[in-house]
Amino acid sequence: MKTSVSILSVLLLLSNTSCKQQLQEKSTVSENEIETLINSTWKLTNIGYDYNQNNKIDANESVIKSCEEDNELAFIKNGTGIITENQLSCSGHNSTNFRWFFRNKMLTLSYTDHTEQLLSLQKNRLVFTSNNNSKGNLITEFTQQEAFVADKQCVYTKNPLAQF
Repeated sequence: MKTSVSILSVLLLLSNTSCKQQLQEKSTVSENEIETLINSTWKLTNIGYDYNQNNKIDANESVIKSCEEDNELAFIKNGTGIITENQLSCSGHNSTNFRWFFRNKMLTLSYTDHTEQLLSLQKNRLVFTSNNNSKGNLITEFTQQEAFVADKQCVYTKNPLAQF
């Protein structure tokens, strides 16, 4: 009898811990924030490896290339988006398509063979992170640029990337 009570206690403790982890995994992205994402373009401001794991890019962690400094990101309501390299191109491609979706209630970007999760969304600032083995987490920071309005067909009337 004591053994079954002990096992039950352990199971209850484990299930309570699991519930706390699930609550922590809940996305803090509201509908208004999603509207902000899709009604704006986002300019890349920094890329770096978070060696000290403080969830920000310190001066010695930045690895942004000069050809990336004018890159922009645009979210489209249908769960797709586009990264535009603009005048300074690193890859020779003008743009890269991506998908955005919620995985485990976290906003996730997926393009080519890379996946990033939302680290923070604050007024005019968007930060994604991805696990990058021994170098630490890769952090990508964007600042909000032009806001634009969608019409009823999900075509962005002021978006310079509307043709995609």
